[in-house]
Formats: sequence, C-alpha cells, structure tokens
Amino acid sequence: MINYVELGIGLHEYLASEGVFLEQSQDGKWQANASDERVNNLIAAYNPWAIEKSKKVKEVNEWFSAKVSAVTADVTQEEKDSWPTQASEANGLEPLDLLLDMAEARGITVEQMVEKVKRKQRMYKKVYAKLQGEKDRVLDLVKALPNSGELNRLPELWALKCTG
Repeated sequence: MINYVELGIGLHEYLASEGVFLEQSQDGKWQANASDERVNNLIAAYNPWAIEKSKKVKEVNEWFSAKVSAVTADVTQEEKDSWPTQASEANGLEPLDLLLDMAEARGITVEQMVEKVKRKQRMYKKVYAKLQGEKDRVLDLVKALPNSGELNRLPELWALKCTG
C-alpha cells in the first residue's frame, strides 16, 4: 500500500523525475507504475520545503514585478533611464542641465519642473515602498517556516499571498 501524503505538486514532479507516476483509483487508493516499496521510500525521502519555498519566492517576486510594472506602464524605458538624473538635479546634487532643457521644451519654469520631478518622485517612492514592504513581509514569513520536517505546516506556506 502506498503511504501518500499531500506535499504539493513538487512531490509529483519529484516522483516523475524518478520515473514514477501516481494515480488515485476510484476506491481512493494510490497506484503507481513502480513497487509500493519504491514509491514509499521516495515519498519518505522527499523534502518539499526547498522546492515549495522556491516556488513561493518566485510567485512573490512575480507579483512584485507585475505591480511595479503596472505603476510605470505608461512610462518608456528611456524616460525611466533618466529618472536618476532628474532626481539628482531636482534635489540639488547636480547642475540643472536636463531639467532646464526639459522645462524650456515644456514652456514652464525650471522651478516648476523641479517641483514636478520632486512630486512624482515622492509619489513613486510611496507606492514602491508599500509594494516592497509587502513583498518583504511575505518573504520574511517564508523564511521563518521550516526547511525540513513539520510537513503539516506546508499549507501555511501555500496560503501566503501578497496583498495590495
């Protein structure tokens, strides 16, 4: 008899990498294309934490990237590339070369341009900080979970989600 324990899709991927495929019959028993002893030994040896944690980290990072991309979706990469220079000039760390030319092209004063850059910088920082904080909060929870054993805690890992 196969002693199957729910350990996430990673278990099935691990078994498949070993050439073993599990299937549940209509009577609820598990069947495999290998001996019960081999399947039970593979299941007993499997440590899902590294794989499942890695999947969760990837999920969280993808969430973060998607959220940050959505915030800047209407901004070209070329404009994003100029942000450090714009911020540096607006905050008095560099001469007002870029912002002076931008202000002139827009028909506004350089002071107005500096304020626009500072306002946008504050807005972006605020949104970015919330997203980064949420990402880090969930990753801290992932790191706090065990690296082996305590299989009953896997659902805690699977349930972790970023909000916002």
